Amino acid sequence: MEQESRKKILIRNTQFGAVKTIIQYLLQFVLRTIFIYVLGKEYLGLNGLFANILGCLSIVELGVGTAIVFSMYKPIVDQDIEKIKSLNALYKKSFRIIALIILCLGVAIMPLLKVLIKSDIPTDINIYIIYAITLFNTVLGYLWAHNRALLFAYQRSDIESKIGILQILLISVSQIVLLLTTKNYYAYIICAPIFTIVENLLLSRSVKKVCPNLKGKVQKLDKDTTKEIKRNIVASSMTQIGGVFVTSTDNILISSILGLAILGVYTNYATIILSITACIALVTNNARSTIGNLIASKSSDYVYEKYKIFNFIMYWLTGFCAICLLCLSNPFILLWTKGATDYLLTFSVVVVLIINFYISNTLSLTATFNVSAGLMWHNKWKTIVQGLVNLVFSILFARWWGIIGIFLGTLASYVATPLWLDSHVLYKHYFKKNITSYWIKYILFTLITLLSAVICLSVCGLIPFGGLTGLVLKGLICLAVPNIIYLLCFFKTEEFKECLNLIKNFINKKRKQDM
Repeated sequence: MEQESRKKILIRNTQFGAVKTIIQYLLQFVLRTIFIYVLGKEYLGLNGLFANILGCLSIVELGVGTAIVFSMYKPIVDQDIEKIKSLNALYKKSFRIIALIILCLGVAIMPLLKVLIKSDIPTDINIYIIYAITLFNTVLGYLWAHNRALLFAYQRSDIESKIGILQILLISVSQIVLLLTTKNYYAYIICAPIFTIVENLLLSRSVKKVCPNLKGKVQKLDKDTTKEIKRNIVASSMTQIGGVFVTSTDNILISSILGLAILGVYTNYATIILSITACIALVTNNARSTIGNLIASKSSDYVYEKYKIFNFIMYWLTGFCAICLLCLSNPFILLWTKGATDYLLTFSVVVVLIINFYISNTLSLTATFNVSAGLMWHNKWKTIVQGLVNLVFSILFARWWGIIGIFLGTLASYVATPLWLDSHVLYKHYFKKNITSYWIKYILFTLITLLSAVICLSVCGLIPFGGLTGLVLKGLICLAVPNIIYLLCFFKTEEFKECLNLIKNFINKKRKQDM
Protein backbone atom coordinates (compact mmCIF):
# COMPACT_ATOMS: atom_id res chain seq x y z
CA MET A 1 0.00 0.00 0.00
CA GLU A 2 1.46 3.36 -1.04
CA GLN A 3 1.92 6.19 1.43
CA GLU A 4 -0.65 8.31 -0.42
CA SER A 5 -3.22 5.58 0.13
CA ARG A 6 -2.40 5.44 3.82
CA LYS A 7 -2.92 9.18 4.12
CA LYS A 8 -6.29 8.97 2.39
CA ILE A 9 -7.35 6.06 4.59
CA LEU A 10 -6.26 7.82 7.77
CA ILE A 11 -8.00 11.06 6.79
CA ARG A 12 -11.19 9.21 5.81
CA ASN A 13 -11.30 7.18 9.02
CA THR A 14 -10.49 10.21 11.16
CA GLN A 15 -13.13 12.39 9.50
CA PHE A 16 -15.94 9.93 10.09
CA GLY A 17 -14.59 9.10 13.54
CA ALA A 18 -14.62 12.81 14.39
CA VAL A 19 -18.21 13.24 13.22
CA LYS A 20 -19.25 10.21 15.27
CA THR A 21 -17.45 11.48 18.38
CA ILE A 22 -18.91 14.99 18.12
CA ILE A 23 -22.45 13.71 17.61
CA GLN A 24 -22.06 11.13 20.37
CA TYR A 25 -20.91 13.57 23.03
CA LEU A 26 -23.21 16.42 22.00
CA LEU A 27 -26.21 14.12 22.28
CA GLN A 28 -24.83 12.59 25.46
CA PHE A 29 -24.55 16.09 26.92
CA VAL A 30 -28.18 16.85 26.04
CA LEU A 31 -29.29 13.46 27.34
CA ARG A 32 -27.28 13.81 30.53
CA THR A 33 -28.73 17.28 31.17
CA ILE A 34 -32.27 15.94 30.87
CA PHE A 35 -31.29 12.93 32.98
CA ILE A 36 -30.03 15.16 35.82
CA TYR A 37 -33.22 17.19 35.99
CA VAL A 38 -35.62 14.25 35.52
CA LEU A 39 -33.97 11.56 37.67
CA GLY A 40 -31.06 13.04 39.68
CA LYS A 41 -27.45 12.30 40.56
CA GLU A 42 -28.10 8.99 42.37
CA TYR A 43 -29.22 7.48 39.07
CA LEU A 44 -26.12 8.93 37.39
CA GLY A 45 -24.02 7.21 40.02
CA LEU A 46 -25.84 3.92 39.42
CA ASN A 47 -25.13 4.16 35.68
CA GLY A 48 -21.44 4.73 36.34
CA LEU A 49 -21.22 1.96 38.91
CA PHE A 50 -22.75 -0.72 36.69
CA ALA A 51 -20.60 0.35 33.75
CA ASN A 52 -17.48 -0.12 35.89
CA ILE A 53 -18.59 -3.47 37.32
CA LEU A 54 -19.14 -4.83 33.83
CA GLY A 55 -15.93 -3.17 32.71
CA CYS A 56 -14.13 -5.30 35.29
CA LEU A 57 -15.61 -8.40 33.66
CA SER A 58 -13.79 -7.51 30.43
CA ILE A 59 -10.81 -9.08 32.17
CA VAL A 60 -12.17 -12.35 30.74
CA GLU A 61 -11.16 -11.24 27.24
CA LEU A 62 -7.51 -11.67 28.29
CA GLY A 63 -6.19 -9.76 25.27
CA VAL A 64 -7.44 -12.36 22.78
CA GLY A 65 -8.82 -9.69 20.45
CA THR A 66 -5.64 -7.61 20.43
CA ALA A 67 -3.48 -10.65 19.68
CA ILE A 68 -5.64 -11.91 16.80
CA VAL A 69 -6.08 -8.48 15.18
CA PHE A 70 -2.31 -7.96 15.33
CA SER A 71 -1.90 -11.27 13.48
CA MET A 72 -4.23 -10.02 10.71
CA TYR A 73 -2.08 -7.08 9.61
CA LYS A 74 0.49 -9.08 7.63
CA PRO A 75 -2.01 -11.43 5.89
CA ILE A 76 -4.05 -8.40 4.82
CA VAL A 77 -0.95 -6.71 3.37
CA ASP A 78 -0.12 -10.02 1.58
CA GLN A 79 -3.80 -10.59 0.60
CA ASP A 80 -3.67 -14.05 2.17
CA ILE A 81 -7.43 -14.67 2.19
CA GLU A 82 -7.26 -18.20 3.65
CA LYS A 83 -5.26 -17.06 6.66
CA ILE A 84 -7.58 -14.09 7.23
CA LYS A 85 -10.56 -16.48 7.16
CA SER A 86 -8.91 -18.71 9.73
CA LEU A 87 -8.06 -15.80 12.02
CA ASN A 88 -11.58 -14.38 11.73
CA ALA A 89 -13.10 -17.78 12.59
CA LEU A 90 -10.82 -18.01 15.63
CA TYR A 91 -11.83 -14.49 16.73
CA LYS A 92 -15.53 -15.28 16.34
CA LYS A 93 -15.30 -18.55 18.29
CA SER A 94 -13.17 -17.00 21.03
CA PHE A 95 -15.49 -14.09 21.64
CA ARG A 96 -18.59 -16.22 21.80
CA ILE A 97 -16.93 -18.23 24.56
CA ILE A 98 -15.94 -14.96 26.25
CA ALA A 99 -19.54 -13.69 26.01
CA LEU A 100 -20.80 -16.84 27.75
CA ILE A 101 -18.22 -16.54 30.54
CA ILE A 102 -19.06 -12.86 31.10
CA LEU A 103 -22.75 -13.72 31.27
CA CYS A 104 -22.10 -16.37 33.93
CA LEU A 105 -19.78 -14.15 35.96
CA GLY A 106 -22.17 -11.22 35.66
CA VAL A 107 -25.00 -13.30 37.07
CA ALA A 108 -22.75 -14.57 39.88
CA ILE A 109 -21.96 -10.99 40.92
CA MET A 110 -25.61 -9.98 41.31
CA PRO A 111 -25.89 -10.97 45.01
CA LEU A 112 -22.99 -8.60 45.81
CA LEU A 113 -24.52 -5.46 44.30
CA LYS A 114 -25.77 -3.96 47.55
CA VAL A 115 -22.33 -4.49 49.10
CA LEU A 116 -20.83 -2.27 46.40
CA ILE A 117 -23.29 0.57 47.06
CA LYS A 118 -22.72 2.40 50.35
CA SER A 119 -26.04 4.26 50.32
CA ASP A 120 -28.41 6.39 48.21
CA ILE A 121 -30.07 3.51 46.32
CA PRO A 122 -33.18 4.91 44.54
CA THR A 123 -36.30 3.41 46.10
CA ASP A 124 -38.44 3.23 42.95
CA ILE A 125 -36.31 0.74 41.00
CA ASN A 126 -35.02 -2.79 41.35
CA ILE A 127 -31.25 -2.58 40.93
CA TYR A 128 -31.06 -6.26 39.98
CA ILE A 129 -33.35 -5.78 36.98
CA ILE A 130 -31.39 -2.71 35.87
CA TYR A 131 -28.12 -4.59 36.26
CA ALA A 132 -29.46 -7.59 34.29
CA ILE A 133 -30.43 -5.34 31.34
CA THR A 134 -26.99 -3.69 31.40
CA LEU A 135 -25.29 -7.10 31.56
CA PHE A 136 -27.33 -8.36 28.59
CA ASN A 137 -26.28 -5.32 26.56
CA THR A 138 -22.62 -5.95 27.38
CA VAL A 139 -22.83 -9.61 26.33
CA LEU A 140 -24.43 -8.64 23.01
CA GLY A 141 -21.37 -6.53 22.17
CA TYR A 142 -19.06 -9.53 22.49
CA LEU A 143 -21.21 -11.76 20.27
CA TRP A 144 -20.54 -9.55 17.22
CA ALA A 145 -17.07 -8.28 18.13
CA HIS A 146 -15.45 -10.13 15.20
CA ASN A 147 -17.20 -7.80 12.73
CA ARG A 148 -15.66 -4.71 14.28
CA ALA A 149 -12.26 -6.41 14.34
CA LEU A 150 -12.42 -7.18 10.61
CA LEU A 151 -13.40 -3.64 9.67
CA PHE A 152 -10.63 -2.31 11.88
CA ALA A 153 -7.97 -4.65 10.45
CA TYR A 154 -9.04 -3.74 6.89
CA GLN A 155 -8.74 -0.04 7.80
CA ARG A 156 -12.47 0.52 7.27
CA SER A 157 -13.36 1.95 10.64
CA ASP A 158 -15.19 4.67 8.70
CA ILE A 159 -17.97 2.12 8.08
CA GLU A 160 -18.20 1.36 11.78
CA SER A 161 -18.36 5.12 12.43
CA LYS A 162 -21.22 5.64 9.95
CA ILE A 163 -23.26 2.85 11.51
CA GLY A 164 -22.33 4.13 14.96
CA ILE A 165 -23.65 7.60 14.07
CA LEU A 166 -27.02 6.10 13.09
CA GLN A 167 -27.16 4.02 16.27
CA ILE A 168 -26.25 7.02 18.46
CA LEU A 169 -28.98 9.15 16.88
CA LEU A 170 -31.61 6.44 17.30
CA ILE A 171 -30.80 5.54 20.91
CA SER A 172 -30.28 9.14 22.07
CA VAL A 173 -33.52 10.45 20.57
CA SER A 174 -35.43 7.44 21.94
CA GLN A 175 -34.02 7.87 25.45
CA ILE A 176 -34.66 11.62 25.47
CA VAL A 177 -38.28 11.13 24.41
CA LEU A 178 -38.82 8.37 26.96
CA LEU A 179 -37.26 10.38 29.80
CA LEU A 180 -39.42 13.41 29.05
CA THR A 181 -42.65 11.47 28.56
CA THR A 182 -42.40 8.63 31.09
CA LYS A 183 -39.72 9.79 33.57
CA ASN A 184 -39.08 6.06 33.92
CA TYR A 185 -35.57 4.65 34.35
CA TYR A 186 -36.59 1.22 33.09
CA ALA A 187 -37.81 2.69 29.79
CA TYR A 188 -34.52 4.61 29.50
CA ILE A 189 -32.24 1.64 30.11
CA ILE A 190 -34.05 -0.90 27.87
CA CYS A 191 -33.19 1.15 24.77
CA ALA A 192 -29.51 0.14 24.97
CA PRO A 193 -29.78 -3.60 24.11
CA ILE A 194 -32.46 -2.96 21.46
CA PHE A 195 -30.26 -0.59 19.47
CA THR A 196 -27.11 -2.66 20.11
CA ILE A 197 -28.81 -5.48 18.20
CA VAL A 198 -29.75 -3.10 15.36
CA GLU A 199 -26.19 -1.74 15.16
CA ASN A 200 -24.58 -5.16 15.05
CA LEU A 201 -26.94 -6.47 12.38
CA LEU A 202 -25.93 -3.51 10.21
CA LEU A 203 -22.25 -4.20 10.92
CA SER A 204 -22.66 -7.84 9.89
CA ARG A 205 -24.20 -6.76 6.61
CA SER A 206 -21.37 -4.28 5.94
CA VAL A 207 -18.65 -6.84 6.67
CA LYS A 208 -20.10 -9.14 4.00
CA LYS A 209 -19.69 -6.34 1.45
CA VAL A 210 -16.19 -5.32 2.51
CA CYS A 211 -14.90 -8.89 2.89
CA PRO A 212 -16.93 -11.01 0.41
CA ASN A 213 -14.18 -13.63 0.10
CA LEU A 214 -14.30 -14.78 3.71
CA LYS A 215 -17.01 -17.37 3.18
CA GLY A 216 -16.44 -21.08 2.75
CA LYS A 217 -14.35 -23.73 4.46
CA VAL A 218 -11.79 -22.52 7.00
CA GLN A 219 -8.31 -24.00 7.09
CA LYS A 220 -6.39 -24.77 10.24
CA LEU A 221 -3.87 -22.13 11.26
CA ASP A 222 -0.19 -23.01 10.87
CA LYS A 223 1.87 -23.76 13.97
CA ASP A 224 3.97 -20.59 13.79
CA THR A 225 0.89 -18.34 13.69
CA THR A 226 -0.77 -20.27 16.51
CA LYS A 227 2.38 -20.03 18.60
CA GLU A 228 2.64 -16.28 17.96
CA ILE A 229 -1.02 -15.72 18.89
CA LYS A 230 -0.65 -17.72 22.11
CA ARG A 231 2.44 -15.74 23.07
CA ASN A 232 0.70 -12.43 22.36
CA ILE A 233 -2.41 -13.55 24.24
CA VAL A 234 -0.32 -14.27 27.33
CA ALA A 235 1.23 -10.80 27.12
CA SER A 236 -2.04 -9.06 26.24
CA SER A 237 -3.91 -10.86 29.00
CA MET A 238 -1.65 -9.31 31.59
CA THR A 239 -2.28 -5.91 30.01
CA GLN A 240 -6.02 -6.60 30.08
CA ILE A 241 -6.02 -7.67 33.73
CA GLY A 242 -4.01 -4.68 34.87
CA GLY A 243 -6.01 -2.33 32.66
CA VAL A 244 -9.23 -3.36 34.40
CA PHE A 245 -7.79 -2.38 37.79
CA VAL A 246 -6.67 0.98 36.38
CA THR A 247 -9.79 2.02 34.43
CA SER A 248 -12.70 0.13 35.98
CA THR A 249 -12.29 0.39 39.73
CA ASP A 250 -12.57 4.11 40.56
CA ASN A 251 -16.37 4.21 40.30
CA ILE A 252 -16.71 1.04 42.38
CA LEU A 253 -14.45 2.46 45.10
CA ILE A 254 -16.29 5.80 45.14
CA SER A 255 -19.66 4.04 45.39
CA SER A 256 -18.63 1.57 48.09
CA ILE A 257 -16.63 4.05 50.21
CA LEU A 258 -18.31 7.41 49.58
CA GLY A 259 -21.78 6.67 48.13
CA LEU A 260 -23.79 7.03 44.91
CA ALA A 261 -24.40 10.79 45.27
CA ILE A 262 -20.73 11.76 45.07
CA LEU A 263 -20.24 9.18 42.33
CA GLY A 264 -22.98 10.94 40.38
CA VAL A 265 -21.11 14.26 40.81
CA TYR A 266 -17.85 12.71 39.62
CA THR A 267 -19.43 11.06 36.56
CA ASN A 268 -20.23 14.52 35.16
CA TYR A 269 -16.52 15.34 35.17
CA ALA A 270 -15.71 11.86 33.88
CA THR A 271 -18.09 12.38 30.96
CA ILE A 272 -16.40 15.66 30.01
CA ILE A 273 -12.92 14.16 30.32
CA LEU A 274 -13.92 11.04 28.38
CA SER A 275 -15.42 13.15 25.60
CA ILE A 276 -12.17 15.11 25.24
CA THR A 277 -10.16 11.88 25.45
CA ALA A 278 -12.32 10.40 22.68
CA CYS A 279 -11.55 13.39 20.46
CA ILE A 280 -7.82 13.02 21.08
CA ALA A 281 -8.08 9.25 20.60
CA LEU A 282 -9.22 9.88 17.02
CA VAL A 283 -5.51 10.32 16.29
CA THR A 284 -4.54 6.97 17.82
CA ASN A 285 -7.63 4.82 17.24
CA ASN A 286 -8.02 5.67 13.56
CA ALA A 287 -4.27 5.53 13.02
CA ARG A 288 -3.86 2.14 14.74
CA SER A 289 -4.60 -0.03 11.72
CA THR A 290 -2.57 2.35 9.54
CA ILE A 291 0.34 2.09 12.02
CA GLY A 292 0.04 -1.71 11.96
CA ASN A 293 0.09 -1.69 8.17
CA LEU A 294 3.04 0.71 8.18
CA ILE A 295 5.06 -1.43 10.59
CA ALA A 296 4.27 -4.56 8.53
CA SER A 297 5.61 -2.99 5.32
CA LYS A 298 8.24 -0.34 6.19
CA SER A 299 11.57 -0.12 8.02
CA SER A 300 11.78 0.88 11.68
CA ASP A 301 13.72 4.05 10.76
CA TYR A 302 10.92 5.16 8.45
CA VAL A 303 8.32 4.38 11.11
CA TYR A 304 10.37 6.31 13.68
CA GLU A 305 10.13 9.51 11.65
CA LYS A 306 6.35 9.14 11.43
CA TYR A 307 6.17 8.34 15.16
CA LYS A 308 7.87 11.63 16.05
CA ILE A 309 5.30 13.59 14.02
CA PHE A 310 2.36 11.71 15.53
CA ASN A 311 3.79 12.22 19.02
CA PHE A 312 4.22 15.94 18.48
CA ILE A 313 0.55 16.20 17.45
CA MET A 314 -0.51 14.21 20.53
CA TYR A 315 1.51 16.41 22.90
CA TRP A 316 0.06 19.60 21.44
CA LEU A 317 -3.56 18.33 21.48
CA THR A 318 -3.30 16.87 24.97
CA GLY A 319 -1.63 19.93 26.47
CA PHE A 320 -4.19 22.29 24.95
CA CYS A 321 -7.13 20.13 26.10
CA ALA A 322 -5.70 19.73 29.62
CA ILE A 323 -5.48 23.52 29.99
CA CYS A 324 -9.06 23.95 28.75
CA LEU A 325 -10.29 21.32 31.21
CA LEU A 326 -8.43 22.96 34.07
CA CYS A 327 -9.84 26.43 33.43
CA LEU A 328 -13.33 25.57 32.19
CA SER A 329 -14.55 22.40 33.95
CA ASN A 330 -16.03 23.99 37.07
CA PRO A 331 -17.48 27.07 35.31
CA PHE A 332 -19.06 24.79 32.70
CA ILE A 333 -20.63 22.43 35.24
CA LEU A 334 -21.88 25.38 37.29
CA LEU A 335 -23.57 26.78 34.18
CA TRP A 336 -24.81 23.33 33.12
CA THR A 337 -26.48 22.63 36.46
CA LYS A 338 -27.89 26.19 36.77
CA GLY A 339 -25.60 27.17 39.64
CA ALA A 340 -25.97 23.97 41.70
CA THR A 341 -22.72 24.00 43.70
CA ASP A 342 -23.39 20.50 45.06
CA TYR A 343 -22.46 19.20 41.58
CA LEU A 344 -18.94 20.68 41.83
CA LEU A 345 -15.70 18.97 42.83
CA THR A 346 -13.04 21.04 44.57
CA PHE A 347 -10.32 22.60 42.43
CA SER A 348 -7.65 20.33 43.95
CA VAL A 349 -9.60 17.23 42.85
CA VAL A 350 -9.98 18.68 39.35
CA VAL A 351 -6.21 19.29 39.19
CA VAL A 352 -5.43 15.64 39.99
CA LEU A 353 -8.01 14.44 37.45
CA ILE A 354 -6.40 16.56 34.75
CA ILE A 355 -2.86 15.43 35.61
CA ASN A 356 -4.07 11.85 35.13
CA PHE A 357 -5.73 12.90 31.86
CA TYR A 358 -2.49 14.50 30.63
CA ILE A 359 -0.25 11.55 31.45
CA SER A 360 -2.68 8.99 30.04
CA ASN A 361 -3.12 10.77 26.71
CA THR A 362 0.50 11.74 26.15
CA LEU A 363 1.43 8.07 26.59
CA SER A 364 -1.38 6.63 24.47
CA LEU A 365 0.36 6.88 21.10
CA THR A 366 3.49 5.12 22.38
CA ALA A 367 1.29 2.32 23.75
CA THR A 368 -0.41 2.05 20.35
CA PHE A 369 2.95 1.68 18.59
CA ASN A 370 3.96 -1.01 21.09
CA VAL A 371 0.84 -3.06 20.34
CA SER A 372 1.09 -2.52 16.57
CA ALA A 373 4.73 -3.60 16.62
CA GLY A 374 3.87 -6.79 18.54
CA LEU A 375 5.79 -5.80 21.67
CA MET A 376 3.10 -6.92 24.12
CA TRP A 377 5.37 -9.61 25.56
CA HIS A 378 7.97 -7.07 26.68
CA ASN A 379 5.23 -5.06 28.39
CA LYS A 380 3.39 -8.00 29.93
CA TRP A 381 3.88 -7.01 33.58
CA LYS A 382 3.24 -3.29 33.08
CA THR A 383 -0.47 -3.03 33.70
CA ILE A 384 -0.46 -5.77 36.34
CA VAL A 385 1.86 -3.63 38.46
CA GLN A 386 -0.02 -0.46 37.51
CA GLY A 387 -3.39 -2.02 38.37
CA LEU A 388 -2.25 -3.31 41.76
CA VAL A 389 -0.67 0.04 42.65
CA ASN A 390 -3.88 1.81 41.62
CA LEU A 391 -6.12 -0.47 43.67
CA VAL A 392 -3.98 -0.53 46.83
CA PHE A 393 -3.12 3.17 46.91
CA SER A 394 -6.62 4.30 45.93
CA ILE A 395 -8.17 2.35 48.82
CA LEU A 396 -5.50 3.53 51.25
CA PHE A 397 -5.61 7.18 50.19
CA ALA A 398 -9.43 7.24 50.07
CA ARG A 399 -9.55 6.35 53.77
CA TRP A 400 -7.33 9.34 54.52
CA TRP A 401 -8.37 12.00 51.98
CA GLY A 402 -11.70 10.93 50.46
CA ILE A 403 -12.35 11.21 46.74
CA ILE A 404 -9.07 12.96 45.91
CA GLY A 405 -7.24 10.00 47.43
CA ILE A 406 -8.78 7.64 44.87
CA PHE A 407 -7.45 9.76 42.01
CA LEU A 408 -4.06 10.17 43.68
CA GLY A 409 -3.90 6.37 43.71
CA THR A 410 -4.49 6.42 39.95
CA LEU A 411 -1.73 9.01 39.55
CA ALA A 412 0.66 6.82 41.55
CA SER A 413 -0.14 3.91 39.22
CA TYR A 414 0.79 5.95 36.12
CA VAL A 415 4.12 6.91 37.67
CA ALA A 416 4.78 3.30 38.73
CA THR A 417 5.05 1.84 35.22
CA PRO A 418 3.58 3.34 32.02
CA LEU A 419 5.14 6.78 32.38
CA TRP A 420 8.60 5.32 31.74
CA LEU A 421 8.14 1.69 30.61
CA ASP A 422 6.13 2.15 27.39
CA SER A 423 8.72 4.40 25.79
CA HIS A 424 11.59 2.24 27.07
CA VAL A 425 10.18 -0.90 25.42
CA LEU A 426 9.44 0.84 22.10
CA TYR A 427 12.84 2.50 21.81
CA LYS A 428 14.82 -0.54 22.94
CA HIS A 429 13.03 -3.36 21.12
CA TYR A 430 11.67 -1.75 17.96
CA PHE A 431 13.36 1.56 17.14
CA LYS A 432 16.63 0.41 18.75
CA LYS A 433 17.54 4.04 19.50
CA ASN A 434 18.65 6.06 22.51
CA ILE A 435 15.66 7.25 24.49
CA THR A 436 17.21 10.51 25.75
CA SER A 437 15.68 12.59 22.96
CA TYR A 438 12.22 11.28 23.85
CA TRP A 439 12.51 12.34 27.48
CA ILE A 440 13.92 15.77 26.62
CA LYS A 441 10.91 16.46 24.40
CA TYR A 442 8.42 15.06 26.91
CA ILE A 443 9.76 17.08 29.85
CA LEU A 444 10.10 20.23 27.72
CA PHE A 445 6.52 20.01 26.45
CA THR A 446 5.21 19.29 29.97
CA LEU A 447 6.99 22.34 31.41
CA ILE A 448 5.70 24.58 28.62
CA THR A 449 2.18 23.22 29.18
CA LEU A 450 2.49 23.91 32.92
CA LEU A 451 3.59 27.48 32.20
CA SER A 452 0.69 27.96 29.78
CA ALA A 453 -1.75 26.58 32.38
CA VAL A 454 -0.56 29.02 35.05
CA ILE A 455 -0.88 31.96 32.66
CA CYS A 456 -4.35 30.86 31.51
CA LEU A 457 -5.59 30.40 35.09
CA SER A 458 -4.24 33.81 36.10
CA VAL A 459 -5.87 35.59 33.15
CA CYS A 460 -9.17 33.70 33.56
CA GLY A 461 -9.18 34.67 37.24
CA LEU A 462 -9.31 38.35 36.23
CA ILE A 463 -12.63 37.93 34.40
CA PRO A 464 -15.38 39.44 36.61
CA PHE A 465 -18.25 37.77 34.75
CA GLY A 466 -19.92 34.48 35.51
CA GLY A 467 -22.49 32.48 33.54
CA LEU A 468 -22.32 32.03 29.78
CA THR A 469 -20.46 35.31 29.15
CA GLY A 470 -17.69 34.40 31.58
CA LEU A 471 -17.41 30.87 30.18
CA VAL A 472 -17.10 32.15 26.59
CA LEU A 473 -14.43 34.70 27.53
CA LYS A 474 -12.44 32.08 29.45
CA GLY A 475 -12.81 29.72 26.50
CA LEU A 476 -11.34 32.33 24.14
CA ILE A 477 -8.40 32.82 26.50
CA CYS A 478 -7.79 29.06 26.62
CA LEU A 479 -8.00 28.90 22.85
CA ALA A 480 -5.46 31.66 22.33
CA VAL A 481 -2.87 31.51 25.11
CA PRO A 482 -1.57 27.90 24.98
CA ASN A 483 -1.61 27.70 21.17
CA ILE A 484 0.31 30.97 20.86
CA ILE A 485 2.88 29.77 23.42
CA TYR A 486 3.24 26.39 21.68
CA LEU A 487 3.63 28.13 18.33
CA LEU A 488 6.35 30.45 19.64
CA CYS A 489 8.21 27.54 21.24
CA PHE A 490 8.00 24.98 18.43
CA PHE A 491 7.60 26.73 15.07
CA LYS A 492 11.24 26.07 14.18
CA THR A 493 11.16 22.33 14.94
CA GLU A 494 11.15 19.68 12.20
CA GLU A 495 7.98 18.12 13.60
CA PHE A 496 6.07 21.40 13.38
CA LYS A 497 7.26 22.03 9.82
CA GLU A 498 6.21 18.52 8.79
CA CYS A 499 2.76 18.98 10.37
CA LEU A 500 2.41 22.30 8.55
CA ASN A 501 3.28 20.59 5.25
CA LEU A 502 0.68 17.89 5.89
CA ILE A 503 -1.97 20.55 6.53
CA LYS A 504 -0.99 22.48 3.38
CA ASN A 505 -1.08 19.31 1.24
CA PHE A 506 -4.48 18.38 2.64
CA ILE A 507 -5.92 21.85 1.91
CA ASN A 508 -4.48 21.87 -1.62
CA LYS A 509 -5.97 18.44 -2.38
CA LYS A 510 -9.35 19.55 -1.08
CA ARG A 511 -9.22 22.62 -3.32
CA LYS A 512 -8.41 20.48 -6.37
CA GLN A 513 -11.27 18.11 -5.56
CA ASP A 514 -13.71 21.04 -5.30
CA MET A 515 -12.62 22.56 -8.64
